[in-house]
Amino acid sequence: MVSTFRNDSYFTEADENYIFGKEETTVGIIISSVCILGLLIQIVVVIGAYNIKNIKGSIFGALILNETFGQFAATVISFSFFFFGLLLNSITIVSNSAIFGNISITIFPIILGSHTLMAFNRFCASSMPFKYKNVFSQKSVIIYILINWTAPPLLYSYFFFFYNCRFPFFQLGWVFMEALRSEKCGSKLVFLSFTVQFFLVSFITIFDILTFIILVTCRRKLFKAESKYIRKREINFAMQVIVQGAVMMFVGFWYVSGYSILPGRELNWKIFFSTTLSSCGVNCLAPIVICFFNAEYRRWIVSLYKKRKSGHSMTMVTSNASNRF
Repeated sequence: MVSTFRNDSYFTEADENYIFGKEETTVGIIISSVCILGLLIQIVVVIGAYNIKNIKGSIFGALILNETFGQFAATVISFSFFFFGLLLNSITIVSNSAIFGNISITIFPIILGSHTLMAFNRFCASSMPFKYKNVFSQKSVIIYILINWTAPPLLYSYFFFFYNCRFPFFQLGWVFMEALRSEKCGSKLVFLSFTVQFFLVSFITIFDILTFIILVTCRRKLFKAESKYIRKREINFAMQVIVQGAVMMFVGFWYVSGYSILPGRELNWKIFFSTTLSSCGVNCLAPIVICFFNAEYRRWIVSLYKKRKSGHSMTMVTSNASNRF
């Protein structure tokens, strides 16, 4: 995401002269921990998508996997930099931060695009259920996903290679953002990122609001030909996407304005908590929303817990019986 705080006298781009301190270790521990938690929950979501009956092989399941793989890629990049670079104090990693930053800023529109597809999918399912299969056939979904994963790298690569745009790491605030003194790139990377983010976020917001209105006012009419179970399932899927969209909207607001709201005078930590931590944390929150707000995932997780509990109880009974004899 693009941040709005900038002052050349404050920010120094990380290079081979980067000075590590206790704060760098603390930052490395925080982000690495968040990333590990995020990776674990993302793995749960992926396993669920391949095992839950009503999601496995479905269009919505494919879209969940598409979004989760994007979040997984972003989390791996963040973990690699903050664990090896800051926690283990690798000057090689830190001095080449632009590699990690450029990959991260390229992955972000892929994640936004993935959620835009999910929001559009739920809008179509709620507003035109009879034409839904035409818009979201298996072939069209493959095309959507291919475009989603190829367009951002091609677009951003053009600016990286022809304008020498970079997205390096800065010590103040422990944050990635565009190189401040790049004469050739100038504000092009900021404008590109802002434009892409603005349009994708706008589409997500519009689709989510329309879907919510349709579900509140017309759900009985739209799904009258469907069974009660299917009706509840479609509404459940839609609410999951709407909650995810609301979380992303809040994180976007917090990223841009959070540092000005947080109390205290230490600007570096205010920037860190509102930008770096939130951008890594959202990739952890999104799969959590899927696990808790999607009834299919909730039932699957509860069933796994019950099976494990019953298996443990059976082991105890068998053990006690064998002890008696």
